[in-house]
Amino acid sequence: MNITSLKDMYIAELQEARSFESMLKGTLKEMSDKASNPELQKGIQRAQRGDRRASASYRRPDQCPGRLCR
Repeated sequence: MNITSLKDMYIAELQEARSFESMLKGTLKEMSDKASNPELQKGIQRAQRGDRRASASYRRPDQCPGRLCR
């Protein structure tokens, strides 16, 4: 795609974002299936659903279960 305007650049960036989102969905599913730690598995599943709290649940180091935040 030839980018000749800001609109073209915007469209190209949106297409890349959709492509990345598609790849991420498959990766998250695979990670969730292979996670042995139940807390990690729950966090990945929340991320799959698009739950905005997924990343916020481990912001403080004292809230991190075991080796997940090290």
